[in-house]
Amino acid sequence: MFKASNAVQIHISLDEIEPEVWRRLVLPSDWNLEHLHLAIQAAFNWWNYHLHEFRIGGLRYGDVELLSDGDADDPRVFDFRGVRLRDFDQGAIFGYLYDFGDSWSHSIEVEEFLALDTAPKLGTCIDGARARPPEDVGGVPGYERFLEIMSDKADLKPSAGVVDISTLSGLTSMSRTRMSATL
Repeated sequence: MFKASNAVQIHISLDEIEPEVWRRLVLPSDWNLEHLHLAIQAAFNWWNYHLHEFRIGGLRYGDVELLSDGDADDPRVFDFRGVRLRDFDQGAIFGYLYDFGDSWSHSIEVEEFLALDTAPKLGTCIDGARARPPEDVGGVPGYERFLEIMSDKADLKPSAGVVDISTLSGLTSMSRTRMSATL
């Protein structure tokens, strides 16, 4: 008996960073791109305070009011609430850009459509590797510099008004349990 898919498994990775920072999510297939945006924010523990957009087939999808330079009829931006995950083909790859200043570019692959016994209502992070870069670190070049500083933290001496980076932890790990709890 045929069972229609009710979930989708996707792989999301941050571009231009080695070793790779990535997450694998299982999401309801009826979710739209706005829901996917929120799932990405939760899975990567981004703070969701920067502009963002999806790039699919050379077109931009996002919050039309925020991305269209004040013109709600801007033909260059399409409403991301009108595209559902079930609209993609298995194997489809598209982009997600978060923070237009730091330009955190993500690649998203639709890995598999799933027919689960119970249709999911929430997303789940089922796998992943490495913590995401800090917000507002300055994009890939800033993150590379940040990692360089962190690797030399034994040579640093905290001074007044400067954060003691030796107190930071978990910069190379990610908690799948914590991520799933927030999706």
